[in-house]
Amino acid sequence: AFCSSPPEELDYSFVACASPSGVVPVPLAMRRADDDADEERGDGLVCLEDVEVKAGDSITIVQHPEGCEKSIAIGPVVRVQGSEVTYEADTEAGSSGAPVLKDYVPVALHHMAP
Repeated sequence: AFCSSPPEELDYSFVACASPSGVVPVPLAMRRADDDADEERGDGLVCLEDVEVKAGDSITIVQHPEGCEKSIAIGPVVRVQGSEVTYEADTEAGSSGAPVLKDYVPVALHHMAP
């Protein structure tokens, strides 16, 4: 399965593929923070809304700029306003759609440099 955003929006693509033998994928969920169903079922979902991001937090961006070798950018969060997270990290052209991680949990998608 393949899903992409329109180019004028967040600029992301998701591709579903089979897991290699012996690899267990990390299940993610966009679930409201007050939904405690995962605790009752014990399904192990990472609830993205439960991750607080604030100025001063350290983020990591794993990128493949222009389809080249993997590159990692690390930097501080400067500002959080609504759903936008502004950070200072040395990303490269062609890295839009890369996950922005806090403690290895995705908290945003890299969109563009200011």
